[in-house]
Order: sequence, then C-alpha cells, then structure tokens
Amino acid sequence: MDGCQDRLKIEMSEFNQLLNIVSIIFGLPWSIIILYCLVRLALWKPEIKDYNYVPKTSVVVAAWKEGKRLVDTINSLLKQDYPKGKIKLIVVGGGDEETINICRKFKKEGKIKFIEERTRGGKWKALNTGVELSDGEIIAFTDADCIVSRQWLRKLNANLKSKDVYGVVGNVISTGKGYINKAMDALFPIFTIFPMFVNAPFFCGQSSAFKYKVFKKIKFRDSIVEDLLLTFEMRTAKMKMLFEKDAITIHRYPLTTSGFVNAAMRLYVGAY
Repeated sequence: MDGCQDRLKIEMSEFNQLLNIVSIIFGLPWSIIILYCLVRLALWKPEIKDYNYVPKTSVVVAAWKEGKRLVDTINSLLKQDYPKGKIKLIVVGGGDEETINICRKFKKEGKIKFIEERTRGGKWKALNTGVELSDGEIIAFTDADCIVSRQWLRKLNANLKSKDVYGVVGNVISTGKGYINKAMDALFPIFTIFPMFVNAPFFCGQSSAFKYKVFKKIKFRDSIVEDLLLTFEMRTAKMKMLFEKDAITIHRYPLTTSGFVNAAMRLYVGAY
C-alpha cells in the first residue's frame, strides 16, 4: 500500500514538472507580449483630436446580395452628424434585383452614387472601384450589414488632422443577439485592437477611414482578407494608424450557424 502511495507521489511530481515546462514554453511568449504592451502603455501619449475637422469624405460600401438590410446601413450613413456637402456615399454592388432596386431608389433620390455589378468580382474589386470614384481627402469604409452611429464619421476623422496619421479604425460591436454575435464581440479585440497595439496587421473593413493619399500607393488585393493585407502594406510603409473607441459601428452578424456558414462561403467563392 505504501509502495503504491509512493509511486503515486512520484507520478504526480513528474506530472507537475511537465505542467511547469509546458507553462514556461507557452507562457513565456505571452509574458513577453504582455510586458511589451505594458511598456507601450506606460509610454503612450494620447493623440490630439479635432472634432471640428470635417474634410470632404467619400464613404464606400460594397454590397452583394444584401437585400433590404442595406436600407438601414445607407440610412445610418445619411444621418451622420457631418456637413452634408462634405460627405459622398458610394455603393458598389448588386447581385440580385432587390439589392439593385434599393440602390437605384437611393440613387434616383440623389442620396448615393451607385455602381451596379451584374457579375461578382469579389469585395476587394468593389472597394477599389469605390476608391477610384472617391474625390474626398478621406475615404471611409463600412460593411453593408453594419449600422454606424450618428457621430461615426466625425469621430473617425477627428484623428486624421495630424499629418503623421494615415488611418483610423472604429469600434465594432454586435447586436448582442445569439451566441455568434457574442462570440464576435469577444474576438474583435483579438483580431483588431490587440494587433493594432503591437503594430501588427489587423482587420478593419467594418469601420475605418484613411487619407486619400494612402491609395495612391496601396490598393486592395485579390483576397478574402483584403483589409488585413491593406493594413499589412501600411505597416510596411510605416503609415501610422489609430483606434477610435467612440466611433461605434454595429455589425449585424447572422443569428444561426447556417447563416454564418453561408456568409463565410460567399467570401470564399469570391463574392461578398
């Protein structure tokens, strides 16, 4: 009996040693990252924002088979707390009659510029088309399944007056309905805020604004992660980007697994 207990103690000791080794191997990189973040936080100085800075801005939305939910997206952009003569809405897309008819109606009312697509070319291509038609000092982006807050654009652009800043990314939250939306709320800091903080590429398609001159050097690439590649090239070119927590965008993620999978599949086959 005593021999069994001694044997168990030895095995438990060896197991604890193994756990310690694993903790060191996997914990060390995270410890370095956390230490790096703490040092950066200690040295961080807030950027000067100017909420009266309202340069002429084009907002580009890629919309493929979005249907009636696109109405709420466009309406939220039309309600921006921003001088009407300084904002231009550009929607590039189509895919089905419902989406096309909605965009044609807004175009007829003089509220948007609509570029109709009958064949899908990928979101990256639609965004580049929108950029080419932009004539503002700033080009902003949001997705066709998002709703932006009333001061979204003003909050983003307040960061761009500085000559050293080339881009700004807004804060994205979900509707909070269902497990998919809650999961995406948890992932946003991992895929966007944290990479920004450590000067790594990040996802920004749902809510962002960039100076026009960025696109004189960089274009969206043929990829389902076109926004990630854009920020990678900006990092390589030493273009400074900021995060604006008060520029709120609500992303309406699908409520079901099948809806989420279908949305993902549309990206993988080149649609959006």
